[in-house]
Amino acid sequence: MSIFKYHLSGALMILYLFGEAQNTVQNKVEKFKVSAGGFSVFPYDNYLFMGYDNCVKIIFNPKTSNYAWKITNGTKKALTDSTFVINNLLPVNTLLSIYLPNKNGEFRIVYNKPYQYIPFPSIKIAGVRCDSSITKLMLAAGTFYADFKYLGKFKIKSFKMEMYTNKEFVQDSSFNGRLTKKMLEYVSKLKPGSLLYFKDLKFVTSDGIPKTEPIYRVFLIEDEKYLTNFGL
Repeated sequence: MSIFKYHLSGALMILYLFGEAQNTVQNKVEKFKVSAGGFSVFPYDNYLFMGYDNCVKIIFNPKTSNYAWKITNGTKKALTDSTFVINNLLPVNTLLSIYLPNKNGEFRIVYNKPYQYIPFPSIKIAGVRCDSSITKLMLAAGTFYADFKYLGKFKIKSFKMEMYTNKEFVQDSSFNGRLTKKMLEYVSKLKPGSLLYFKDLKFVTSDGIPKTEPIYRVFLIEDEKYLTNFGL
């Protein structure tokens, strides 16, 4: 066998073993077996959201409460004997470790699950971030969504809008991510430079947990000024 073929065969074998190792790791992320049974960690996703209560469930089969677990980032709080909340995350990745007792009663690590932190989402409508400027046309045509780095976009399910009319503040609610008829009528009467205030923007991420962004603010500008800035 030539030296080239020898090295090529070695490289292919390394790639094959690397792929098999990746598959093993991915399987262990979802479910891990020990001699006395097994356990699962839910959700299967390997990320935690900064600024939110992240629910984690650890289920043993057979059921047991004789275990311990730790995290390297944030704080944890027990809701039940199997459901926990992780929050107060710093902008670094996290490792969840599960401990089980050995024959001598000493707790040993039997499983590590790495998590990637996901920073605060950027709430947008028609591509416009909070504390930016927007036109009436963009508000009328746009839909609110939460834009997460790494994870993509999640549609806002509902939100509220503060409106100052007849010398008092009133609210209107939307349940489809778009401004209601009442909101649009209010916006149509506003002058450029007015501040629009939305709150309680609710959405659900891929882990199935509902989340809420408290505030979204935006300044109103003329449609003509926006078109001019983009050379239209």
